[in-house]
Amino acid sequence: MNVVDTSGWIEFFFGGKSAGCFAPQIEDTERLLVPAICLYEVFKKVNLVADEAKALLAVAQMKQGRIVEVTEAVALQPL
Repeated sequence: MNVVDTSGWIEFFFGGKSAGCFAPQIEDTERLLVPAICLYEVFKKVNLVADEAKALLAVAQMKQGRIVEVTEAVALQPL
């Protein structure tokens, strides 16, 4: 499974210099886990920098992965 944090998503959506590093994990939606907090953070950032329509498109792409709550139990699971 792959997890991409908020900074990775922002790089990907805005075409930052590290976007290519995150693209393979983001595009492998079968293995992609998306922490729910990342939905919130990415939505707020894209909405601030661009607009709500682009923020909703970003969230729609993120939701192609499996949304997970990162609880203590999840965070401490061995690999």
